Amino acid sequence: MKARVEYIKLPKSYSPRKDWDMDTISFKLPPEMKAKLDIVAHKRKVSRSELIRIAITKYLEEVQ
Repeated sequence: MKARVEYIKLPKSYSPRKDWDMDTISFKLPPEMKAKLDIVAHKRKVSRSELIRIAITKYLEEVQ
């Protein structure tokens, strides 16, 4: 009997594994905001997490 093997294509991660020592937080986003985040992250070839870190860093620099 021959085994059936199926392969799935996982989404490409643009994030290097240097962020393993970071703390994890989570929050909810409306579907429209997540969709926009996905589009921008894909265009810039960064992960959603990296894009959010960039945005938070920029915001924090502006408010200080």
